[in-house]
Amino acid sequence: MKVLLAFGDVALGVQLQEALEAQRLTVRWDGKAAAAPQATDDVVILDADEHRGALAQVADAWRAVDPAPGLIAIGASAGAAEDAAAARCAFTPTTAPASELASACAAAARLRFAAAMTPGLARRALGLSRDAPDSLVMQAARAIDIEIPRAALAWHAHHYVCATDGVAELREARALIVPEIELTKPL
Repeated sequence: MKVLLAFGDVALGVQLQEALEAQRLTVRWDGKAAAAPQATDDVVILDADEHRGALAQVADAWRAVDPAPGLIAIGASAGAAEDAAAARCAFTPTTAPASELASACAAAARLRFAAAMTPGLARRALGLSRDAPDSLVMQAARAIDIEIPRAALAWHAHHYVCATDGVAELREARALIVPEIELTKPL
C-alpha cells in the first residue's frame, strides 16, 4: 500500500513517515500535494488543522482524481474531528499510535472506492474497465464486499431515512396498512 502525507508540517511529516514505514507501509511526504492532487497513491493523509475550514474542498479535489485514493484526516485541534466528518474523511488524532494509523490506512485503502456513488468508482471497486457496460456492473455488483456500498451510503443516510410530519398525518387519516403502521412507530 502506498501512502502520501499531503500536508505542509515538516516535523509531523517526518515523524509520521518513520512511524508508518516501521509498520511496513510505503510512505512519502509532499508538502505541496494537497494543492495539486494526482492519482498515484492508495491512501492520502490530510492535516485537518492545516486545512481548517477548507478540508472538505481539499478532500473533494482528491475524490475527483481517478482512481480516487482513500482519505484520512489527522489533527490535534479542537474541531478537527468534526471538520473531518464534514469532509467525509476518516479521522485519526495526530497522537494516535502508529499501529492505529496503519489500521486506518488499511481501512481507507479498502474503502477508497466508496468515497462517492458514481459509475466510475463503481467500476473501479468491481475491477471493471472504464467502458464496461451497465449490465456487467450490475452482474459484478452482486459479488462485491458489502462494506463498500454500506460505506458509500453511510454519508448519505440523512437523505433516505427521516421522520416527517407526513407520517403522523397518514396515521391519523388511517391511510396506512397494519405492517406500515408498525414500521412508522416513533422510536
